[in-house]
Amino acid sequence: MSRLSIIHLLRDSAWVALALLFAVLSSSPHGVAAPPLRDLLALAVVLLLCAATVEALEARGDEVSPGVGGTVLAVFAAAVVLVPLHFGTGLLLQRESLALWALLWFALLRGGCVLASSYWHVFPALVRGVLVLGNAEGIRRVTALVADADGRYRVKAVVQCPDPGAEAAERDADWLADLAHREGVRIIVVSLSERRGTFPLDAVLRCRLRGVRVLDAPTFYELVTRKLNIEGITPGWFIFAPGFGGARWEECARRLADIVLALLALFLVAPFLPVVALAISLDSLGPILFRQVRVGRGGKPFALYKFRTMRDGAERDTGPVWARVNDSRVTRLGGFLRRCRIDELPQLFNVLRGDMGFIGPRPERPEFVSELVREVPFYDQRHAVKPGLTGWAQVCFPYGASKSDALEKLRYDLYYIKNRTLMLDMEILARTFSVVLLGAGAR
Repeated sequence: MSRLSIIHLLRDSAWVALALLFAVLSSSPHGVAAPPLRDLLALAVVLLLCAATVEALEARGDEVSPGVGGTVLAVFAAAVVLVPLHFGTGLLLQRESLALWALLWFALLRGGCVLASSYWHVFPALVRGVLVLGNAEGIRRVTALVADADGRYRVKAVVQCPDPGAEAAERDADWLADLAHREGVRIIVVSLSERRGTFPLDAVLRCRLRGVRVLDAPTFYELVTRKLNIEGITPGWFIFAPGFGGARWEECARRLADIVLALLALFLVAPFLPVVALAISLDSLGPILFRQVRVGRGGKPFALYKFRTMRDGAERDTGPVWARVNDSRVTRLGGFLRRCRIDELPQLFNVLRGDMGFIGPRPERPEFVSELVREVPFYDQRHAVKPGLTGWAQVCFPYGASKSDALEKLRYDLYYIKNRTLMLDMEILARTFSVVLLGAGAR
């Protein structure tokens, strides 16, 4: 077990202890006996095991600290484990409120810690020191990237490599490792367009063997921005970079979750669907449902269903065009349906059919896809997974309605495909609720 894992375990143990203390105070009125020690120990063990399991899953990616999505997943897993224990063994009998309070307090404490740690200027010890190794232009780009990283990173040292063909200065073999140690550097970012003859291989290797992370510029860009630098990567980078895949059980779990969530959502919204249908029919002439061909996984087309939000025959004369701000084709009711994402509800049937998942890149129309594949690098790679009702690009970027917007959204879509985990899915779901409540990104 690494030192970082031990620190995380001790931190989670502290959160569990505090959560149980607050749960006892919240659920036990004055004069009522404290809950049995067996119940408290069982709660502590379940919470710690679930948190440790999520920690192990998060460690598979580039995350070095727990995320909000991981906290939500850990609490959900603990609830799933406690239910059969309660009914099967009588654990927490007549103490159900204690378990609910413990889960709530653990989520608040652990999640609050994650959110608080994002304010890096308040916790300077969490700022990661960076040494930039490269040519003048590469150093400038990485330095600018760090400046926009909200204080999470700080450039502690800069080393400019000689131009190709120039003679390198004679230095001690440990010069770079000593510099990194002296400046408190935790990450070395290599930003070189040409490494042959200019890259101090032995010096960087010694740093790596001493535990300093060494990243190329595209990988550091991904770590800082949580999107991919399309212009700075090559097909070879895709081939050798980690990610872009998942275990078989994760695919099965994701499909099961899609079905359960779609059925649950349909059950919750079913009473309102006739009201929406009636409102659409009264608002404007035309069909209630709108059927449109979209491109799915592997580039295969499928029929996507939505509640109609535009006037009937809106593209009869123009053909397929991007949606615009204050689009005149949108009906009076359609604008409201789009802001609240109500028009997307029929796509729950697409999820049940397997055309889509709950989370993934939003499916585009084949007319736009054929054009974007020709003009946007790696655009076709977004079809490596199922499209989704919501996605990383949808919660991080406003509604896209141009080729430049499509490029920016592709950065987020490819990041999701590369780093697709259950924790990231949970974070996307949590962010989606805020996006829907704020009506952001709709046109």
